[in-house]
Amino acid sequence: LNPKIHRKMDAISYLIVLLHIELILLCEDVGLSKNSLLIYFFFL
Repeated sequence: LNPKIHRKMDAISYLIVLLHIELILLCEDVGLSKNSLLIYFFFL
């Protein structure tokens, strides 16, 4: 694998993780239950 491509993939997966954390925090603010979060991530 090209190191440059590998770094790009790492950056993308890092961004995805950040987005998931943001979504979880947002949902907790809104007051959704953990169960609906699990269902959401299951279908993601």
